[in-house]
Amino acid sequence: MPSCELPENPDLGHLRNQAKSLQRAVRAGETEALALVADFHPRLGTDAGKGGDLTDFSRADAQLVVARRYGLASWSALCQHMARVAEHSRRPHREPAANSPDGPPSAVDEFLRLACLTYGDDDEGRRARARAMLEAEPGLATANIHTMAAVGDVAAAEALLNEDPSQVTRPGGPHDWEPLLYATYSRIDSPSPEHSTLELARLLLAHGADPNAGYLWNGLYPFTALTGAFGEGESGPIRQPRHRDSVALARLLLDAGADPNDSQALYNRQFGTDDGHLALLPIQTGGAVADQG
Repeated sequence: MPSCELPENPDLGHLRNQAKSLQRAVRAGETEALALVADFHPRLGTDAGKGGDLTDFSRADAQLVVARRYGLASWSALCQHMARVAEHSRRPHREPAANSPDGPPSAVDEFLRLACLTYGDDDEGRRARARAMLEAEPGLATANIHTMAAVGDVAAAEALLNEDPSQVTRPGGPHDWEPLLYATYSRIDSPSPEHSTLELARLLLAHGADPNAGYLWNGLYPFTALTGAFGEGESGPIRQPRHRDSVALARLLLDAGADPNDSQALYNRQFGTDDGHLALLPIQTGGAVADQG
């Protein structure tokens, strides 16, 4: 039986319950449960495969089988993995809108929520509403480092970073993202000549931003700053467009040390016919990397 991937938004409590259920099923001699033990328990697998007596199958044994079924060597390794997932997991596509019964977000958070790709209900209407908010309230552009990044207000961001350099990697906004992610996922495309998310990203990187900044979408898929620069996805280039300076921004991130083996970026761009992104990203071929640049 092959191992399987963890579900979206994996929960340790749910996995503990899986282990409890497996323990009961193994002790009851259920065929499917015994097959799992045969495949994934390094010590009891042979006994399970031969129909041996496993009535004393322990909770620790069950947890080990669950962990190994998900590709982790031990229950401890699974717990450590889950802690890392919890730390980096974000759900930008689930953030409540201004009219949500859960309570309205601030105008700043609503602006950022509408301004950026979330890989949920992305569409041009959201970005149009963000632009309308900015036109009605120009002060949104300088509300904090995250709105400065999304709008591309380089002058305001530079002044803020000179005053407080720690702002460069400070998570915040509705998605709890670092500023670089708001710059690379923003699709406001401000017409002001003073605004540039490309130059804003350059400024952030010069001040120490991590070119590999990212998050786990729904606790599973790694979305990086580079993913945001390339854009697109299952909903198509109109609903999920590339960054306005996609190639230049990608080159900037890569030159700063971003990992080019960006599986999500490659996945998102496979739905169109333009393969220009492959000139920047390496292709994995038989374990080796073929540079297409």
